[in-house]
Amino acid sequence: EVNAYYNIDKTAPVCTVTSDKTNTIQVTAKDTGAGLHATAYRYYNGVTWSEWSKNTFHKAENSGTYQIEVRDALLNITRKEIVITKVQSATTNTLKE
Repeated sequence: EVNAYYNIDKTAPVCTVTSDKTNTIQVTAKDTGAGLHATAYRYYNGVTWSEWSKNTFHKAENSGTYQIEVRDALLNITRKEIVITKVQSATTNTLKE
């Protein structure tokens, strides 16, 4: 008899966070274990959490630090931060691991 508990996925998704000159944040994620959750992406905009439902882009309307979370189907979470400045250059936005 196979015990399913031996194969529990405890590995969080792998993700990258980038932004472009229009301050659009893009998240690229994959999870080779359980797969990504149906609503895998969310960002923190300084006030409330908000789910991205199968949407990996977010327009940053204000300067500041955006916290991004990506979760897999078993709720393992990867967190990233990106600092957005309203200067129209992708090189001024920095990712914090």
